Order: sequence, then structure tokens, then C-alpha cells
Amino acid sequence: MKKQIVAILAGAMFMMGMANVANAIPTLQLDIAGGTYNSTHDIETIMASSNQFTLYAYLIANGDNPLTDTYYISGALVPASNSGSFKFNGTTYSQSGMQFGTPPIEASLEHESKDLQTHGIFPAYFFQKSFQFTVADKLTAYNTQDTRYVNPLTSSPFVFGSDAMYYKAFDVDLSLLDFGDGVHFDLYNLTTCSANNYKISEFAPFSHDAEGWKRESPPPAVPEPGTMMLLGMGMLGLAVYGKRRMNKEA
Repeated sequence: MKKQIVAILAGAMFMMGMANVANAIPTLQLDIAGGTYNSTHDIETIMASSNQFTLYAYLIANGDNPLTDTYYISGALVPASNSGSFKFNGTTYSQSGMQFGTPPIEASLEHESKDLQTHGIFPAYFFQKSFQFTVADKLTAYNTQDTRYVNPLTSSPFVFGSDAMYYKAFDVDLSLLDFGDGVHFDLYNLTTCSANNYKISEFAPFSHDAEGWKRESPPPAVPEPGTMMLLGMGMLGLAVYGKRRMNKEA
């Protein structure tokens, strides 16, 4: 009987541990203001809903990824035939100023396994942008896979401890791309990637990247019937005034 109880308790503890792993929030994530998560297998990406959007990089600092490290975002033109350009934080990028291949750009990485996973994007033309998180920009942690975008400026008060998540915002404009072309973004840490304790789950979480695609430009606004009526009356009034003036001069 005691053995059965021990076995049951051990099984329960194992299941609890598995649940905690499943619900764990990744150390590095990307999110898009107003975006949605595409959970389709082999996509699993935050998708933008417009041509202009704010891209957010998130960090839950730990021993492998401290707040003091330098982090990187790559932006890749997709598909590979994409020859357009786009703006990232005010800088315009196009094929001519980008590298072809698979991120990251780092000579010290001697093995291809330390590149990002291809996930249907790479090889492609891409840029790499370095940045650092700041201690002042933080919010309560959430998993971008499970939760719609949370605005850091209006979110619930920051909770100290394991719920701490730092963020960095980037403005993106895809208006210069051809219709149907896009940009795919990844977030990673080269310090962790170069270290002997390299972990792909820490270097670049596979399912928390982001992308946007050039959508059709919104059609020109059509005046409402009331506005059209007022415009017509105004034009008629100008015509009558002009005719009377001509009669007086005659």
C-alpha cells in the first residue's frame, strides 16, 4: 500500500513538473502591437495586421541571458526573391545593404548548428541590429504564444521577481515593399550562442519570432451622401453667383 502511495505521489509530482515546463515563459520573445499568433505547425509566429507596426523584443533575464548582455534582432526579406525595401526604426533596408544566408553574423561561431533554424525562411537577405534592454522598461511577464499583445505602457503594475520582463520597442514600416512581400524577425543573444553552455532554447526560441507582410493600401475615403449633397449645393451656389455677376457686368 505504501509503495502504491509513493508511486502515485511521484507520478503527480512528475505531471506537475511537466505542466510547469509546458507553461514556462521563454527567456526571449517577440511581439507585435495589434498582431496575432499563428499557431499553424511550422509557422508559429506573431503576425502583423498592418503595414506599419511596433515590434517588441522581450527578455526575462537569467544567468544565461542577463540584462547587461547585448541582444540582436534580424530582419529577413521573404520570399528569397523579395527585392524591395522597408524601414526599421527609421533606417531603410534593402537587398543591397543586407547579407544573404542564415543569421547570426558572427565569425566566432564555428558550427552551423549555432545558426538560427531555417523554419522556411532562410537562407534569405537579412540585416542584424544590436541593442540592449534597459532596467526602466519592464512589465509583468506573459507568453506571446498564449496572450494577445500587452501594451507595456498601459499594462498592470510591474511585479518584482520571476514575473519581471524587460522590453525594447522598434517601429517598422513595410509600405515600400511590393504587395505580398514581407519581413521576418528573429531575436537572439550571441553571448549565449558563443558560450560553451550553448542552448538553442536560450539563444533563439524557435516559436516566438515575428513577421509582417505588405498589405494592400487602404482605398481612398468615399464621401458620405450628406457630404456629397453639401458639396453639390456649394458648387450650385458658386454657379448661380457667377451667373448673376456676369449679368450685372453686362
